[in-house]
Amino acid sequence: MTMNRADCDAPIWIYLLSLSSFLAGIVGALGHLLPRLMVPPALMVALDGVLALLLGGLLLISLLTDERRWRLTSGVLLLVLSAYSLLHNTLASDQDAGLSVLTSYERLSTVPALCVGLLGLVGLLGFGSRIGKLTAVFAGSLGVGVAIFVLGMLLAHEQPSDKPLQIAGFKPVSALFCGFYGVLLLILAGKGEVVKGCLDRKSALFGMIGVAATFLMLMASSGVSHLERHNVARYLANHHAAMLRHDMGAAYRLIDRLANRWASLDYQIPVPLLETEASRYFSDTASLHGLLVFAPSGKVVLDEGRDAESNAWLRQQLTRPGVQRHTEAVQSSNASHSWVIPDPEKPLHALLLLAPTGGHGSLFVARFDLEQFLPSFSGSSGRGFLVHFATDHSVSRQPMRSGHEHREELYEQVLVDVASSPPLYVHIVGGPVSMLSPEGLLVPSIIIFGLFVTYLLIKGQVLLNARVDAMRDLRAKDDRIQSLFYQSPDAVFEFSSDGRYLAVNDMATGITGLVEGELGQMTYHDLFCADNISEDDYRRFDQAFDKTITGTAQEFEVEFRNITGQQRHYECTFIPILANNEIEGLYAVVKDVTEKN
Repeated sequence: MTMNRADCDAPIWIYLLSLSSFLAGIVGALGHLLPRLMVPPALMVALDGVLALLLGGLLLISLLTDERRWRLTSGVLLLVLSAYSLLHNTLASDQDAGLSVLTSYERLSTVPALCVGLLGLVGLLGFGSRIGKLTAVFAGSLGVGVAIFVLGMLLAHEQPSDKPLQIAGFKPVSALFCGFYGVLLLILAGKGEVVKGCLDRKSALFGMIGVAATFLMLMASSGVSHLERHNVARYLANHHAAMLRHDMGAAYRLIDRLANRWASLDYQIPVPLLETEASRYFSDTASLHGLLVFAPSGKVVLDEGRDAESNAWLRQQLTRPGVQRHTEAVQSSNASHSWVIPDPEKPLHALLLLAPTGGHGSLFVARFDLEQFLPSFSGSSGRGFLVHFATDHSVSRQPMRSGHEHREELYEQVLVDVASSPPLYVHIVGGPVSMLSPEGLLVPSIIIFGLFVTYLLIKGQVLLNARVDAMRDLRAKDDRIQSLFYQSPDAVFEFSSDGRYLAVNDMATGITGLVEGELGQMTYHDLFCADNISEDDYRRFDQAFDKTITGTAQEFEVEFRNITGQQRHYECTFIPILANNEIEGLYAVVKDVTEKN
């Protein structure tokens, strides 16, 4: 079978995909086994998925090397992995944790397991039979369809950052590999076999270096991007912490001014002024939910709240032993004020206990909703971050983790050091970035660019090898021609397709008298005339030339009067000259057989 340049495209891409599959599996395994290793989150797949990638790479290598045992082994193992996942998913109860017995990590979902099983079945059947080709077409079509659907859904719908970025059990990287495998299966099903001999050791080495460099560049750039997101999140957390300190300080100064003003009036406050100030404080301060004021005598000067529930909650908290201890400390002048978060069920509602200077035991109790200090706490900030405010009682607070042990891709926490306050925290989580953002496009861009450059390197080496082989064949052919011209005992002529003499050896010069200056100019029509050849022999010569130019070698005999005037009998052989599958001329070997005749 004649191999052209395009025949090597499929083997090159099979080789690149197998290397990429191996490396993606190794990187994913390292990310699970070494959580602190800076592995791009976009390359993280479940460990069962890592096994599928490694076995898929082995299957592709077996197709290139024509190793039937490797192909069957990888096919069987892929089927076992698929069958286990499908059976476990089918029989699992609602309380099942979704972990794999094989790896103790998350197992394959149903759709990925089905795709893995079809790939294993293709490995068992091969491409030599009709059923094998049909299976490959079905598996390839399913893989391409799944990849288009999953990637389309991931692009069209942004998922919350507290959920894993996957559709039907596929993460972006696993969907990409599913699509790549599908395209290759469709190509191989159409070809029926893989062309061997395209990749030599040097080409294979170029592929290894190129794919390894692509993944190293991917990890380095993703690591830098990930660290940059951490720095931005840390800066954002510190910024919000500073704002929270400022707002809590402003709330304290607000109540302190009110307390000192009322203390200076000895709590003899006109009712209109009391009602006006209370109403203005509640309307101007959205975070203020309740205000309770006790005179030195213990008399309630003001008991105001946004609603009845706020009043009841505030009074209830004052009966708690912990709040009473803080109250006694403030009233005994051991502390001018104190922030207390008394109710674990309302971890973001704080009490500000304040005793004004010269108040003689009076007490101001203000209830603030700390979350309303910064509305952005409950919403989404830029760059895909979620900002949360937390206390020791907050249900949203998560333990500090690092690397891939944390369920989020990014986690930062900052302590808000507010005087006379329990521990307060600002923590930021960041899930997977949008696939349409610069960070999201980084991984596929590097993979596509790196693999395409590697393909060009390998293809260039393949073409160079083909050129070297062609030059070697041409050199051997040239050696044979040189031997024909200069070592042949017979006369040898080289003609162009229009009958011009291009080269002659010494024996041919002795017959025709042609000199070097006439080569390329004179044709056999110019040389032959009635004085040196008969009309019949000339016609025989001319017809043989025309047939040879059409591709058919000719043998015939003619009589010709040579340059010395001798009438000689010659046996002629015409051989067409082929170049790039086109006839460019012919060789004429002329043997003097006069004595024989």
